[in-house]
Amino acid sequence: DTTFPVLKSIVPEDLWLSTARLFFIEHRCHSPYFLDIPKEFIEWCQARSPEVLREYPFFAELAHYEWAELSLGISADVALTAIDPNGNLLSGVPALSPLAWMLAYRFPVHKLSDEYQPKQAPENASYLIIYRNRHDKVCFKEINAVTARLVTLLGENQSASKTGEQCLKLIAAELKHPDERAIISFGETIMNDLRSSGILLGTHLAVR
Repeated sequence: DTTFPVLKSIVPEDLWLSTARLFFIEHRCHSPYFLDIPKEFIEWCQARSPEVLREYPFFAELAHYEWAELSLGISADVALTAIDPNGNLLSGVPALSPLAWMLAYRFPVHKLSDEYQPKQAPENASYLIIYRNRHDKVCFKEINAVTARLVTLLGENQSASKTGEQCLKLIAAELKHPDERAIISFGETIMNDLRSSGILLGTHLAVR
């Protein structure tokens, strides 16, 4: 109940309780920790496809989104070393915060409520970055598909050592965009915004 407050407010109480009971009847949890039970509940829903998923097709995605908020809030702080917080994000290798997660959903999970419950997924997916800021507050940022691709590349790039400009050139090539410089300029603005939010920590310093 405490992990999924939005879901609990949307789903009728009898259906919510019957789904929870069915989970505990059918599923053998693999972890002794209470905080791991909500994640196993999501995995069970995806595998079992209980009645609630047919009535509320966004159920599993909203559950994952609410779980991500809890999980990120209690995640251990991983301190990255050899980071220049003021480094050039184009010529350097941008450092993505380990407390920033890229999420994609068919339904706009961040907008669901008692008043808004679409029965069909919109044409366009919802892309979100959920992150813990410098004050240990869990926040989210809605982004578009191109920014989502950039964040995904930056996350994959932590060991590949591509510069921010190289990542943006790759995106321009994938988009077959006629003006590469426009993509690079736009991408630099986005990366600076991500840095101001604490999603990017700066750039990796070269190891000597």
